[in-house]
Amino acid sequence: MRLKLCGRFWKLVFQRGFRKRSGCVGICEAPHIKRKRIIVDADVKGELLLEVLIHEQLHACFWNIDEEDISQAANDIARNLTKLGWQNED
Repeated sequence: MRLKLCGRFWKLVFQRGFRKRSGCVGICEAPHIKRKRIIVDADVKGELLLEVLIHEQLHACFWNIDEEDISQAANDIARNLTKLGWQNED
């Protein structure tokens, strides 16, 4: 899937075992990279999946923001969307 974020495009890729290989559940490649990707572990589900998707897209939009601030914002947004009824449809 192709995502447009702040006027740039990233390819969203779900990879099985990504967490085991990389030690993280998702990454966002730098905005200046050609054919950049957002990679998410395919085994992540539920509210954590929502949080990871938000987190990596926030990085794409705001590349220079601290990791701690991105993490806090993604966590808060995912929690609030879950309370509003968001559900992961497998």
